[in-house]
Amino acid sequence: MATRAPRLVSSHLKMRQLQLLAQLRETGSVIHAAEALNMSQSAASRLLSSLESDVGVALFERHARGVSPTPVGEIVTRRAVSALAEMARAGHEVQDFVRGNRLPLSIGGLLSLSSTFLPRAVLELARQAPDLLIKVDTDRSRTLIDGLLAARFDVVIARVRDASLEPDLVFEPLSTEPIKVYVRPGHALSRRRRLGLADVTSEKWVLPPPETDMRVRLDALCVQSGLPRIAGLIETLSVPVILSVVRMSDALVALPREFARPFCDSGLLSMLAVDLGDRTENVGIITRRHHDASPPLRQALRVFREVSAAMYGSSAGELKAGSS
Repeated sequence: MATRAPRLVSSHLKMRQLQLLAQLRETGSVIHAAEALNMSQSAASRLLSSLESDVGVALFERHARGVSPTPVGEIVTRRAVSALAEMARAGHEVQDFVRGNRLPLSIGGLLSLSSTFLPRAVLELARQAPDLLIKVDTDRSRTLIDGLLAARFDVVIARVRDASLEPDLVFEPLSTEPIKVYVRPGHALSRRRRLGLADVTSEKWVLPPPETDMRVRLDALCVQSGLPRIAGLIETLSVPVILSVVRMSDALVALPREFARPFCDSGLLSMLAVDLGDRTENVGIITRRHHDASPPLRQALRVFREVSAAMYGSSAGELKAGSS
């Protein structure tokens, strides 16, 4: 294979080639990719060879176990997956518009923002743009970032740590997330004016799963303080389960303060005077860098910044995700 500088691939890539690249990335096998596309192995091999010849560099390394993308292949296949996802979304958006004559906008947000910033921002956006069909999903930060990169979302509200290694993303900070400890109203510990971490590690807790940001930070805080890791009564990210278990028992739960505020105001939770000495990283608006923002997305970003200014005292400012 010649080692000249790769040509621009945009003029060469066709839908079938995009699909082959995506399947090769997923399966690592020409045989399996061909089966998924209902074509022969020889046809798939010829299609790949033709594409590599057009581009001018090898996109995949062949080995006994199958194929793996070269550095250039990693770039091209990642873009191929994104392009296919965009086309699939375009089809769904056209169907949504035809059915309801409304422009769809897909937003992903952290669970911790689902009781404060997110509903307030979405309600304001719906008021300003009644022609939008607003779809909102909540999940953990890394899953939201992956969904944004795969074009499943137009914009996400997530943590900068999960976006910082992605050069294709732009991060606009909204706020930090102070973490506090909560119990049911009337809990015996709520009568204590001051509590240390050592006073609560032996209690039963409702914990997030081990791979989540908050769980990692809680475990690290215990280790750094020379304390055993917190024992979990249950592990869950379900808000109804968290609230019910805490209200029906003496279990403790660590939650972002903004998320828990409405539940405290309504008498469902009570905050303990535990100094965790810990804040999560910045939370903010994350978009794709080289993606032309649609009018609905531009309007959503304006609303998010307005609501951020009203809630946190300053509007979001653009940061490169990789600079944090």
